[in-house]
Amino acid sequence: MTVSYLQKLHLLNHDVRRFLLTAALVGFVWDGVRAVLLNLYLLRLGYGPEFIGLINAVGLLVFALACLPAGALGTRWGSQRLILVALGLLLLGSGLLPLPVGLPGRGQAWWLVVTMAVAYVGLAVYFVNGLPFLMGATGPADRDHAFAAQVALTPLAAFAGSLVAGILPGVIAAALGLSLQDPMVYRYPLLLSSLLLLPGLLVLIPA
Repeated sequence: MTVSYLQKLHLLNHDVRRFLLTAALVGFVWDGVRAVLLNLYLLRLGYGPEFIGLINAVGLLVFALACLPAGALGTRWGSQRLILVALGLLLLGSGLLPLPVGLPGRGQAWWLVVTMAVAYVGLAVYFVNGLPFLMGATGPADRDHAFAAQVALTPLAAFAGSLVAGILPGVIAAALGLSLQDPMVYRYPLLLSSLLLLPGLLVLIPA
């Protein structure tokens, strides 16, 4: 049965395989690396549980509020176009999130909140429009396999991202001669991992 299932996955069309690659990259970056390192990074910046809870809560609230308009926009402009916009926002938000250096007063805190919100808007638009795109790119015979593969790939990629995120701060600290208490050893993995979203965006651009 496993061999038959893998054979059916191999027969999925090019659009579906590209989307599955993107799903894996989103899982690796957002549900893997970010989930492990962001709160540690915020702690190293000197923030306590109250602010860390606030920034995560703001992200989830923005995600919830963005879902309904994301569906409406997908209906109007097409799910593939909205996925590209979503990945652009996710790349922008996650890439800028670890960069609040030297901002005066509460500027650093506002930077973190706003970039987190941008990333979560992108995440909402991506999830809302991902399944309609996948449904349009598959037929009745292969749809169940494509959906199952997409659902499985995200946590598997997140698993890999979590493992990598657990190793990278120590590697960076040793290479740069820094302490694990230094925010930089968490900033670099967050920043570099966000760049992995770029190929996920590029492969979905229509030829």
